[in-house]
Amino acid sequence: APSDEKESFTDFENELALREIMPIIKPGRMVLDLSCGGKKLHEDMIGVDIRRDGQLGVGANFNKPCVTDVEAEVTRLPFLDSSIDGILAKHLFEHLIDPVVALKEWRRVLKESGLLVILCPDYRYCEAISVDPSHVHAYTPDSLTSLLELTGFKVVNSEQVRPGYVFMVSAEKIPAPVGEL
Repeated sequence: APSDEKESFTDFENELALREIMPIIKPGRMVLDLSCGGKKLHEDMIGVDIRRDGQLGVGANFNKPCVTDVEAEVTRLPFLDSSIDGILAKHLFEHLIDPVVALKEWRRVLKESGLLVILCPDYRYCEAISVDPSHVHAYTPDSLTSLLELTGFKVVNSEQVRPGYVFMVSAEKIPAPVGEL
């Protein structure tokens, strides 16, 4: 059944993202699940969404109440500089009009060596923009790696979630050269 395939794909995606982010989910650490919608990846993550807690979602979260801990735009996070240990952006990045502004903001709030995990459709196998008109950019692992490196991150892992659909890239915040970023 098609719904079983979607759920198993989503489960596989979630398992991969969780495996990547779990090592930094510990007491006293702050890990954000950006655009969390109706379900955070892990209960100890901080769910950030533009919709308030309980508001019904759209798209994949249609008619599911949001589980927002912090109501905010992902390009204007209400956190101090260098205060966040990790960020998960799962099926969010391809929806952002200005990805550079987002990456600079995420870099601002991440601690030194903080982890950023991004999952998005792989343009090599999926015409992401025609599949979902709310997608405004398309990426490959190489194009996303280039963007991350230009905005002060070092890619530490890149893997396919499932050939033909989605990839995950993990990157750490690196020190900015004096006078840059």
